[in-house]
Amino acid sequence: AEKTAEVSPEEIQAAFDTIDKGVDVLRRVDVGPSYSKATALPDGTIYTSGLISKQGDIDFESQVSSIFEDAENILKSNGSGPECIISALVMIGDLANMPRFNEMWTSWFDRFQASLPSRTSFEAKPPADRAIEISFIAVRKPVVHRKKAEL
Repeated sequence: AEKTAEVSPEEIQAAFDTIDKGVDVLRRVDVGPSYSKATALPDGTIYTSGLISKQGDIDFESQVSSIFEDAENILKSNGSGPECIISALVMIGDLANMPRFNEMWTSWFDRFQASLPSRTSFEAKPPADRAIEISFIAVRKPVVHRKKAEL
């Protein structure tokens, strides 16, 4: 079973204090036999590996929801959240699912009152008979969001 370690606000602040003193701290999350689920850099940038749903025998929407939940947990445990995502890479098994994915994507970011990040999407065969795989890049620093009308 995969687990993401919870990080207290004090631990996050201590990491930033360490960074401010010029000490590099590279944090790997859920290190497995062949990769880490995420890597947090000293500058506050967080990179996730490609995330897939834990179960493959579920419908497309459930797989996407599972990935969003996993991403949210990883980011929160590293002092971030979906509202701090700056870029994503979406590998979708069938482009016919893209309209439904776009609806779910927009709704997910709306929950956090966040503007949409940059994104690259393409058709590819995700591993383990999954319908979709997504990797994210986020930051730990507060992000200012502007609505389209303000730009």
